[in-house]
Amino acid sequence: MLKRILGVWLVAIILSLGGVSMAAELVVLPNGLKVLVQEDNRFPLVSVRLFVRTGSAYEDPKQAGISHLLEHMVFKGTEKRKTGEIAEAIESKGGYLNAATSFDYTVYVMDMPAKHWELALEVLEDMIFHSRFDEQELEKEKNVVLAELERGEDNPGQKLFKTIQAKLFQGSPYARPIIGFVDSVKSITARDLKNYIQEHYQPLNMLLVVCGKIKKDEVVKAAQKYFGKLENRKSEVLFSPQPLDQPVKPVVEVVQGPWKKVYVDIGFPAPSMHSKDALALEVLAYLLGGDKTSYFYRLLKYEKGLVDDVSSSSLLLDKRGAFYFSVSLDPDKVDSFWSTFLQHLQHLDWSLIDEVRLKQAKLNLENDLLQAKETLGGIASKLGYFQFFEGSFLAENAYLQALQGITLEDLKKVYQTYLQPERLVAAFLLPKEVNLTADYFLSKIKVSPAVTPKAVSARGRNQRVLDLGLGRMLVVEQDSTLPYTALNISWKGGDSLLTPEEAGLAVLTAKALLRGTSKHSFLEIQDFLALRTSDLEAEAGRKSFSLKAKFPSKYSEDIYALLEEIILEPSFLAEEVEKSKLEQIAEIKEKKDSPVGLLFRELFPFLFKSGPYSFYHLGQEDRVARFSVEQVKEFWEKQKQYPFIISVCGDVSEKELDNFVQKIREKLRPSQKIEDSFLWTREKELVLNLPERNQSHLLLVFPVQGLKSTDTPGLTVLNRMLSGQSGLLFQRLRDEQGLGYSVTSFLWQSSKTGFLAFYIGTYQGEEDKALEGFKDVIAQLKQGQFREEEVIRAKNVYEGSYYRNLQSLGSRASEKAELWLQDLNFDFKEKMIQEVNKVSKEDIVQAASTYLDFSTAYLLEIKP
Repeated sequence: MLKRILGVWLVAIILSLGGVSMAAELVVLPNGLKVLVQEDNRFPLVSVRLFVRTGSAYEDPKQAGISHLLEHMVFKGTEKRKTGEIAEAIESKGGYLNAATSFDYTVYVMDMPAKHWELALEVLEDMIFHSRFDEQELEKEKNVVLAELERGEDNPGQKLFKTIQAKLFQGSPYARPIIGFVDSVKSITARDLKNYIQEHYQPLNMLLVVCGKIKKDEVVKAAQKYFGKLENRKSEVLFSPQPLDQPVKPVVEVVQGPWKKVYVDIGFPAPSMHSKDALALEVLAYLLGGDKTSYFYRLLKYEKGLVDDVSSSSLLLDKRGAFYFSVSLDPDKVDSFWSTFLQHLQHLDWSLIDEVRLKQAKLNLENDLLQAKETLGGIASKLGYFQFFEGSFLAENAYLQALQGITLEDLKKVYQTYLQPERLVAAFLLPKEVNLTADYFLSKIKVSPAVTPKAVSARGRNQRVLDLGLGRMLVVEQDSTLPYTALNISWKGGDSLLTPEEAGLAVLTAKALLRGTSKHSFLEIQDFLALRTSDLEAEAGRKSFSLKAKFPSKYSEDIYALLEEIILEPSFLAEEVEKSKLEQIAEIKEKKDSPVGLLFRELFPFLFKSGPYSFYHLGQEDRVARFSVEQVKEFWEKQKQYPFIISVCGDVSEKELDNFVQKIREKLRPSQKIEDSFLWTREKELVLNLPERNQSHLLLVFPVQGLKSTDTPGLTVLNRMLSGQSGLLFQRLRDEQGLGYSVTSFLWQSSKTGFLAFYIGTYQGEEDKALEGFKDVIAQLKQGQFREEEVIRAKNVYEGSYYRNLQSLGSRASEKAELWLQDLNFDFKEKMIQEVNKVSKEDIVQAASTYLDFSTAYLLEIKP
């Protein structure tokens, strides 16, 4: 699609982001490895990405899944680092590491404190080119991957894509799942892995991207030191796009299973990302199903109420592509949905896709690209993508120019070329009681009379804190790096204002709040936001209710006016509340379809006997269905009169903000207070069955004190010691015993109570071994059988993750609101870092001995 720039040894460009200039430079080492450096001094962090031009599409079919398995195995020890020591080396310095395998590439991710950036390069080189590939470790990791395969069978979304993938990309390497197959994964040997690295991990096939508080010359010197001696065994392989076979007839696959909802993927073969049609397909995907203003969202969800959700995407890969729709809906609406979708697919009403909507799509796609620059990791990934796939990081400019040149005629052309019924490939996941066959769905694919849809109307911080009185607060942090503003308005309340019979009403109000005001309909609000490339959401918590917005600062006045309208004049029309109820009920059913979703839905009601923590946050289906418009209105009238905070971060227009705050301050005068009430349940074990699934999921939960406790620093370090790839649970239960793919811990705390939970997704029949594994780790902690380095690693992980999470404007705005909701000082987390750094090995033993007591523990299991 974009012209490649070849033969460039050194390229520099100044990228201007909100007044901050940063130089990006590309250097090619003598062996052909490309090094792309972006200096950015906003944060004391450095992001590293290593792209390798190999993935599942490059594999021998007999070794399907080897790219993914290799990505796992390079973390399992090298000639100088034992199993677990790779993750420990990075996390002990406060860094983060991960990796991902795709069809066309593998990428290794490391984010480091700036003072330790070079360690990322040293570890990358060591783990990739000096892995031991121990046979015992390989067998364990194969079992982990096989467990991951089973886990995918339990997840409707993953199972659906795997089903459609084989047909959509038939005759192409993309037809194979990235993770591979059971037989192919089992057959892979250590020698296969070594040969695969020699074949594909060559300098010419690799791109190193380093972004953050660094110097270009130092990065190039380090890259030469660690990667300069690598040799190429063959020329760089650049595959040509594969021609699209013209389908003879549509294809439908139907899979029945233990689902409560219907899940549908509908795909069409498309060209590669390099095609002249690729960008038009991307724009078309946004217009047909990219947001709540899109064609099929309006039609199928808003107007006809046939689906819970519908979206469309353009999956553009290096050699082939696909355009597809994803849909979820109730079983009794399948027939009406399918007929309606096919009618509009064959006779799209182009009068609803006009120049205004085209401009809106372009703005939002451009906005997505710009917002990637908010974090160092986003910049590194964006620059790497354009350099790796388009031949130059400068290709971003060409992309934006080409985007502006897309016309309605271009959209019509690609629609008529690619989105035709005879090219359709669909997969349905149906509940067992729905007796519809593939032939039935195929019989509906025929030319139907044209329909005319009903038209719808369209970080050095500069911070100020102002007490607004009556328990209200304003916090503003100026950051002009990007021309955006993030805002969070949070009230105390949420579920804590409800009776047990009203559980789910706060969530329902949050869903209905944005669906219209006295002046604007739901669709008009969506159009308003889309034309300003702005996001707005409402959410209810167990003790809070929040409105969050992110928008280009130039639209501040418009967004503040809309927020004022939503807060003071919501319409809560009966039809919109009804649609919100259907959406919430669908969400409940989807959680019940997923083992992990069910696990966490049941967690709080299982642990707590009374108070807001004891509720099913989404409510129960029958009760949600009975909620009335009056109940929603009454709840909002009560909720908005509780104390609130307005937290704003970014390139803040002070004048517009102050005008907004003054109006809200005058109209909302809180007089209510909330008490933190809770009571733990006496029942200590709950086992639920989810038939016809493959894995068991266990949560072992230990009650702890709340955030204000002096034990919190020790609990924080203890949790970080247990979690993560170099954490004790991962090392013992996954690396050493191979008991599951996913194993970790997490710490949840309110101001007055909390819990530390151990989680594992394990094989059926291995539940007792998993619990014994938990007990062994706890015994070792209580006896002090762990290294001092484990404590240091945990401290650094906590500090590193804190600063990484604060890169985005929204996270900083939300942090202030969350601290205020917990009655904590705004510097609580920064002071917590200081307290965490004081934690000793003895403190960990004391925390484990105090809180990891099996007589107080709760066990929640989801079994097949």
